[in-house]
Amino acid sequence: AGSSVVIDTIAEVTYPDDVVVAYTVENKTTVTVVVRDGEGNEVTDGVDVSVDGQVTISGLSAGDYSIAISNAKEGNYDESSATAEFSVDIAGSSVTIDPIASVTYPGDVVVAYTVENKTTVTVVVRDGEGNEITDGVDVSVDGQVTVSGLDVGDYSITITNAKEGNYDESSATAEFTVSKLGTSLSASDLVMSYKDGSAWTVALTDANGAAIVGAVVDVGLKIYGVDKVYSLVTDNEGIVSLTINLIPGTYAV
Repeated sequence: AGSSVVIDTIAEVTYPDDVVVAYTVENKTTVTVVVRDGEGNEVTDGVDVSVDGQVTISGLSAGDYSIAISNAKEGNYDESSATAEFSVDIAGSSVTIDPIASVTYPGDVVVAYTVENKTTVTVVVRDGEGNEITDGVDVSVDGQVTVSGLDVGDYSITITNAKEGNYDESSATAEFTVSKLGTSLSASDLVMSYKDGSAWTVALTDANGAAIVGAVVDVGLKIYGVDKVYSLVTDNEGIVSLTINLIPGTYAV
């Protein structure tokens, strides 16, 4: 007598889930199951036939496969078989960039991120004109990018998880700004005698109180009703000096 094997429709599977194949056999004798990959190689590991009418296959990588179920010719029953194809889809991945803290020049930018189903991660930092920044980009700490030496301006960072093996590509982009560091000028009133060689000085410091060297400071002075502006450069201590050679009187700087 004849026999028959019918394989039910195989549900879609995404790595690393198990593949479950249900089947029915009419006039069952001895049933054998052969699973092969897309290149025709037999897959033996992870093939579980312990449940009657069901094959469970675990540990398959993403790719295309086939399954052949045969009912042997034995006694009064003839041989029969059925073959079905199925695929294990590549799994997704994701990149999440945490909010980036405000940065003031010349501070480092620290970007924390997480990757689900990590493969090979690449980082690209670009300035506001789209030019890639390579100097000062440190990715040595897993889940963190430190960018040093950036000038004041707007930037973007793109973190990509590559398509490899069983995982698909994903990426995330975030924007950040390196802000100017605040500055302050400090000076005191000058009381002097006529042409005694005294100079009026002003100190330029940043928000942290450090001297700013080599910066241009414009000093405005009204002399005999005429506004004069002197452009002076700070010295190694962040100070500019203006020697006063005016006739006795009170002047505003």
